[in-house]
Amino acid sequence: MDVGFHQFINTGNEACLDYADYLDYLADDAQTDAVVGYVEGLRNGARFVDAAARLRAAGKPLIVLKAGESEAGSSATQSHTAVLAGNQAIYRAAFAQLGAMQARDPAHLTDLAYLSGFRQRSAGRRAVVASVSGAMGALSADLLSAAGLEVPRLSEALQQRLQVAVPEIGGVANPVDMTGQLFNRNGLAYAVLDNLAADDGTDVIFLYATAYLLDRVADELIEVAAKTNRLIVVATTGEPSSRQRLAAAGVALFPDVARAAQALGTYVGWLGTAAPTAHWVDLRAQASTSAAGYLPAASTDEYQAKQWLSGFGVPIGAEAMATTPDEAASAADSIGYPVVVKVLSPDIAHKTEVGGVRLGLADARQVRTAAAEVVANAVQAMPQAEQRGVLVQKMASGVCELIVGVTRDPVFGPAMTVGLGGIFTEIFHDVAHRLLPVDRSMAHEMLSSLRGFRLMTGFRGKPSADIEAAASAIAALSDAAMALGDQLCEMEVNPLLVRQAGQGAVALDALILTNEQ
Repeated sequence: MDVGFHQFINTGNEACLDYADYLDYLADDAQTDAVVGYVEGLRNGARFVDAAARLRAAGKPLIVLKAGESEAGSSATQSHTAVLAGNQAIYRAAFAQLGAMQARDPAHLTDLAYLSGFRQRSAGRRAVVASVSGAMGALSADLLSAAGLEVPRLSEALQQRLQVAVPEIGGVANPVDMTGQLFNRNGLAYAVLDNLAADDGTDVIFLYATAYLLDRVADELIEVAAKTNRLIVVATTGEPSSRQRLAAAGVALFPDVARAAQALGTYVGWLGTAAPTAHWVDLRAQASTSAAGYLPAASTDEYQAKQWLSGFGVPIGAEAMATTPDEAASAADSIGYPVVVKVLSPDIAHKTEVGGVRLGLADARQVRTAAAEVVANAVQAMPQAEQRGVLVQKMASGVCELIVGVTRDPVFGPAMTVGLGGIFTEIFHDVAHRLLPVDRSMAHEMLSSLRGFRLMTGFRGKPSADIEAAASAIAALSDAAMALGDQLCEMEVNPLLVRQAGQGAVALDALILTNEQ
């Protein structure tokens, strides 16, 4: 790829300057249009965030190749969130949140740097494929779709206009198969490409042609490029003699269909990050100057954790502490049956693993028995754990359960993980990550990015979940985590039960770990 560079910087062992210092310098350098970098690890996540945000605000693409993408394992932790929020997952989330393009390999890195040189042209996710080969047109459509672009069916009116120029054996729905007749039909390429360029439903024109045929229609392509500001990407074989002329006209040329599709998918995604990145940077600046809230107890049990979180707007249900089986029964009578009884201890994070939970208790007798059993089980399993009695909680049901947690990443600081709860969360890793703070709009984005999000939207006749309530609870947990500041170690609501639309959400269990614990 034809990519020039202004300067090359080797950061070495970064004894006195780190990666962010160079990014900060390049953000102000008038001769730098884009920054391409290789990262093994960052030393100062906060400074990287600031520098990357400055590059994004300046309209300078930051393209990063991160080494060490395979997870080597996780340290022992008490929350499920800490298992899901691996080091590399947070790096990927940070790059995406800051509007940096993350390359898969050196070739992808080069392709992104090359494509960023065409950012004066408009582009979007709707791609129309024009090809001299039906097979390569279909393959191009597949690769573009896999890269995250849309290959929509063209309107009937546009298809009718294209049929005037395209041979009968070709297709015009998208992909547009111009066939080999491109060789001996003057004006065929111009008629097709000009119609596509004028179509409001087309964001990107993706053309496949062999080098010989590309040279044959270069003048037509250059004429269309001069009339439109839309991005035109060409995948070709061989070495066309018209390469320099096409590049000068603003046409991007790639030597391979797959490379072109991968680069285009990442690049188009980057184009849409300007506003979200700016929004998060502003949100972060506001949060960093806000006063911290009151802090939870140094040794926090589930009841205390939920009471503290409720002060920030995290919804909790009806529940009460009890130190004896009789107190538990009295609490259950007041709350209303059925209820749940859990052992209450700041030292027991996973209560089910020690036999510390009983569900669906229907009367006072069952509650008394359960209260005695869960405490006895916990004492036997963890005799060193502090025992504070039991928690009596109203049984609740809903559409789905979420896991919402915050961990402290060693590089970037507090980061949130959201996923559909249950046993499949850790198996399928269907989770979304964001650096804090997270507001309601970002919470919506996290939820909608989950593969299982359709389960919340009335899938196959099931009731829709209260997504607004879930987003509000997620944002409230972010506020609580930000209030803890540097004292935060881990924080989790698991599960967050989401009821039917309009009926709210409720935190059924919560965990808070601070550096003092």
